[in-house]
Amino acid sequence: LTDANDENKACSPINIYMALAMLAEVTDGQSREQILDVLGSENLDALRKEASAVWNANYCNDGAVTSVLASSLWLNDQLEFKQDAMNALAMYYYASSFRGEMGSDDFNKALQDWINEQTGGLLSEQASGLKMDSETILALATTVYFRAKWDYEFAESNTTEDTFHSDAGNVKCNFMHASSDDTYYWSDHFSAVAKGLENSGAMWFLLPDEGITPEKLLSEDETLDFLLSGGESAESDRYIVNLSIPKFDISSDKRLLEDLKAVGISDVFNVEKADFSPMTDNSEVALTQAQHAARVAIDEEG
Repeated sequence: LTDANDENKACSPINIYMALAMLAEVTDGQSREQILDVLGSENLDALRKEASAVWNANYCNDGAVTSVLASSLWLNDQLEFKQDAMNALAMYYYASSFRGEMGSDDFNKALQDWINEQTGGLLSEQASGLKMDSETILALATTVYFRAKWDYEFAESNTTEDTFHSDAGNVKCNFMHASSDDTYYWSDHFSAVAKGLENSGAMWFLLPDEGITPEKLLSEDETLDFLLSGGESAESDRYIVNLSIPKFDISSDKRLLEDLKAVGISDVFNVEKADFSPMTDNSEVALTQAQHAARVAIDEEG
């Protein structure tokens, strides 16, 4: 997120984590070890337990909260694949498998339709650009679809147009307003509040101090510690908090190849080093695409 410049960017760490965990399942040797190192897992058994814990902690579809994770495997119907790896993907990541003609419009549309079905159509624009070519051997896809209401909704009658001060200049937009007795947090470079979600945790809003950029906050351990601790690492007190938040609907579409290389995953991109032996006996295999799309929208309801 640190190279955002004037863009509004978003990413889903859980989504990227699950995709990399699936990639670890279909690789071996140094290719797998590099992925395990990035994910912080000692071995494949440990990763399976950790990934299952992440899945179970975040999956909910009870009518009030929608937090649905899904995975799939897309296979070239001209090639043979090893059943053990497919079974592991189904068992530990609940992955559905599809076989088809790689590069065909029908198979590309099937992938796009699957993405749209799993995400309520919120990523239809990004999904429409997903294509597998005739040389593709296999593709892994993971999705997260989350929707929840605020504990206390914003009154639409209080929504007014105001000015948001961005790096690119002032922007007119609709602001939602609310006042409540709440916990207010502050640290060296920012202040923060959490807006509770009905039966589903909270959304954090961080306001950088004057002269502090979002990029600077993202680069500081203090910010990450704050978010990962649920605010416990910062000072806090109860106040009447007057909250003014712009309604927004932002999306990002990012190629992750260079990001993955930057954190130490490299062998899977090199056909001479990549080891996909758990999945296929074909030695001419390498990872050629890694794309991530995310969309975040908030309004008066949630």
